[in-house]
Amino acid sequence: MAQDQNLKGVAELVDKLTAMGKMDDGNVLRSATRAAMVPVQKAAVANLLGRSRLTHRRHMLYTKEVVDPGYAEQHIRLVSGLTKDKLAAIASVAPSKKAFYAVQFLELGFSEHGTRHMAASPWLRPAFYQHQNDIKQNLKDKLFAFLQKFEKQAAG
Repeated sequence: MAQDQNLKGVAELVDKLTAMGKMDDGNVLRSATRAAMVPVQKAAVANLLGRSRLTHRRHMLYTKEVVDPGYAEQHIRLVSGLTKDKLAAIASVAPSKKAFYAVQFLELGFSEHGTRHMAASPWLRPAFYQHQNDIKQNLKDKLFAFLQKFEKQAAG
């Protein structure tokens, strides 16, 4: 997505923020990347609601913990971070480790452990593809807002 034509202007915003010394710790970039992915997280949760028989009854996790219906929907996480050089930010939307079955069984529709085959019922990929333009626009908007904030601080 970084080479996408719809991201024109982001490089200029990043260059301006870098020149102001606001990109050194990477927090601005990480924060903007995280904010850009919020619509994907919300759509993923909405898409997952009611997708499986597992969500309509109590079930046991691999840890032997019994959980209530809706466990997977409540454990879709948005995680963001920076590369070691702090020049790139990464954000991902995925279920927590204990809710892995939401991807393995529902999204992909298979199990490597002999569980009977389930038809795939994708919920995560459609959430991402549906919001690609929103992600790009949110990223630009957030970086621009940071730029305006820092320019106002420098002027005042």
